Amino acid sequence: MYYSAHNASNARFLVAKYIRDTRRMEPRNVGVVVWIDGVTSARFLGEDIASGNAARAPRRLMVRSQKIYRQWLRRWREEMERPALSSNGSGNIPRESPEFLDALAQHTSKRQFVLVDGGFVGGKIDPRDIDEVVNDLFVGLVDGEPEETESTEEDSALLRKAVSRAVRDSGIERLKGYSQKLPLTFSVEQRTLFFTFDSGVYDTRPRLLLQHALLTQPVSVNSAAFMFSCIRKADLASYQLDQHQCLALTWITEDLKNSPDGQHELAKLEAYSTVVDLCQYDRAVEDFKVLASSLPAQAG
Repeated sequence: MYYSAHNASNARFLVAKYIRDTRRMEPRNVGVVVWIDGVTSARFLGEDIASGNAARAPRRLMVRSQKIYRQWLRRWREEMERPALSSNGSGNIPRESPEFLDALAQHTSKRQFVLVDGGFVGGKIDPRDIDEVVNDLFVGLVDGEPEETESTEEDSALLRKAVSRAVRDSGIERLKGYSQKLPLTFSVEQRTLFFTFDSGVYDTRPRLLLQHALLTQPVSVNSAAFMFSCIRKADLASYQLDQHQCLALTWITEDLKNSPDGQHELAKLEAYSTVVDLCQYDRAVEDFKVLASSLPAQAG
């Protein structure tokens, strides 16, 4: 099974995300909702449908209230089973329509709990196989996310600090239109997508996008690769960035560089973006300077 940014498929999916701190905007994937020819199904972290036990978010999510977490899971399930949902400006959208998921995301996303368009699942799929699709997506996008270990937390902290220094030392942060947490809404083959990049330069259109991707966290790599693959296929020509305008910021240790797993994750990023290794700080700053010199500087 593979994920696709285009609609040559009868299967769409949403990714459910929990954002513990809305200021830092660091969402964690907590589930998937799949639609196939009018049939919907979902799976969320902490659920045990077979036993009937109440859902409970795992400790790594650090949710503020288990009760609220359960309420949101219940609401998502109730809404996705409705025969139709109202959509802003489009009236009622029947569940048989592919736009049903768009209406679901509009009505059941708020602050810390959001549904984000994940795209399409490649190929034509029999609706009777929907549970298998749900499980495959869940394992790849949600359950495959590793627990935060001391090592991954340290790598993540090192990367964030290095990026902060590098955008300052290189002059990237002084570029006109530079901002952290850059939200973009665009379409790919007439399907609307909404992504928030870690940082970027936007001056009437996106000119440079930066996204963190730790090779030790496959979910982080998959997310960055998917975001870059989509923006490069955007319907609007001005949003179709070149590979050198899509920067995957990572931290490559010697062990990772020489390991098959590290090379595999690196290849995913290199397919859609330019990889900048902040572990090689001086070289990363020079790479940033080359980009900064080709873009307009901040006025004043």
